Amino acid sequence: MNLVLIKPAERSDDGSVALASKDERSVHIVNHLNKRTGDTVSFGVVDGSRGKATVTIDDGGGVVRLTPVPETMVPPAPE
Repeated sequence: MNLVLIKPAERSDDGSVALASKDERSVHIVNHLNKRTGDTVSFGVVDGSRGKATVTIDDGGGVVRLTPVPETMVPPAPE
C-alpha cells in the first residue's frame, strides 16, 4: 500500500498540500502510480489523520495538489 506522507507544516489553510514537480512524492504519484487529475491516493499527515486525497495536476508547472476527502479522513490511533 502506498501512503503519501506529509508534514503538518506543508498543509495549506484548506488542508490541501501542493507538491513541486521535482518532489519525490510528486514523481512517485505521477510516474509510478500513474495518477491523473481526479484520481485519489492514500494520504496521511505525520502524527495526524489519514485517509484519501484527490489529485490535481497543474499541467503548466507540474505541481501536484492533494486535497483530502473529508469523509475518508480518520484521526490518529490513540497511544
